[in-house]
Amino acid sequence: MNSNAQKRLRTIRLIIWDLDETLYFSKRAIGVVRNAYLKEFLAFSRSSKSVNVFYQKEKSGERWFEIVAEAKGLSPKQAILAIDPSIPRANHIYRNEALVQFFSTSRLRHLLITNSTAFSVDAIMNRLGLSDYRQRFEHIYTIETMSKPKPNKTIIQTIAAKTKIKPEYILAIGNSYQEDLQCPHIMGMMTCLIDQKEKQTSADITVKTLHAILAYLKKYL
Repeated sequence: MNSNAQKRLRTIRLIIWDLDETLYFSKRAIGVVRNAYLKEFLAFSRSSKSVNVFYQKEKSGERWFEIVAEAKGLSPKQAILAIDPSIPRANHIYRNEALVQFFSTSRLRHLLITNSTAFSVDAIMNRLGLSDYRQRFEHIYTIETMSKPKPNKTIIQTIAAKTKIKPEYILAIGNSYQEDLQCPHIMGMMTCLIDQKEKQTSADITVKTLHAILAYLKKYL
């Protein structure tokens, strides 16, 4: 992290968190989610080439819920609401002591924005050891409370207005630049991408793991 990012990080007052693959990373959990959407797609399409169709759409950048939504004539939000609550990914997520300690001592304000359902948020947070998450996050935006999945410019604008914090004092953390960080970046917020390959984007900070950004937050805030 360069010196300019260090200086800016010291001024942060509010953090906007993503959930899946940000507050936790589990290949098995991710696989369970993918398989749930693939199963739903196959059940509807009933074609011998359906697996290849799903794979090609996935490869082109379509998100799993978008693939199912298009096939079934649903909106992306409707597809998530129909499938997400039944996905048992929390079974593959475990307590994170570093995360628990961070939230128990942090003096910053925290918000959560996720394309998952409230049911999944509750299950995941409890598995992570954050059973008191409703006290740790001053507001939680789930798919039920959003007009559409992220990227959602309206939600970011709402946060800026409701919190009365200037964008430059807000940090957005996520695992997808396009989905989690592009809108905050455009609005002038600081952004942190968690990506194991540390690919180059317009994010202000890029780290391989959640623990890396927690270490930075502990050091500079």
